[in-house]
Amino acid sequence: MALGLAHVDANSASRSARAEPEFRARVAPDPKRADASGSAFGFWSPVMDAMLNDFAIALEMNALARLVGLSVSQFNRAFRKRFGTTPYACLSDIRLNAACKLLLASDASMAQIAARTGFYDQSHFANRFARRYGVPPSQYRAACTQVDERARVSSNEVSVVYMLRGGAQS
Repeated sequence: MALGLAHVDANSASRSARAEPEFRARVAPDPKRADASGSAFGFWSPVMDAMLNDFAIALEMNALARLVGLSVSQFNRAFRKRFGTTPYACLSDIRLNAACKLLLASDASMAQIAARTGFYDQSHFANRFARRYGVPPSQYRAACTQVDERARVSSNEVSVVYMLRGGAQS
């Protein structure tokens, strides 16, 4: 059974909107675990800083593990226990969130967005995006553009109706 494009895109956009707060809650700093420097990520600050600031470059798990003085296996176990996800999945979510913002805020090609967000190539980006959100990035961009266009038209219609009824121009 094929679903209409608008139905699929609305569901994926809704899923994306619901997923971001859930992701942020998983990786949000825990104020109870603040270290002496005042960082709420405490022990994990160097790793989270690297992931959030350097997601566009190839980050290897052994380099991230060295930031906190753990072996790769210790790092993976401790990270999963603290954040409820693997380091690779967390990094992938960070990259996909950045890609969503670029898809909506720029006219960059899929290849450019893939390169800017740390994916190996456009195909890797499109596959990861579709697996996570249920639609390819080009469909996501088109659907969000259509929704934005409809919202702008609707607000203009409301303004015209308001003015016709004798209200002030907004």
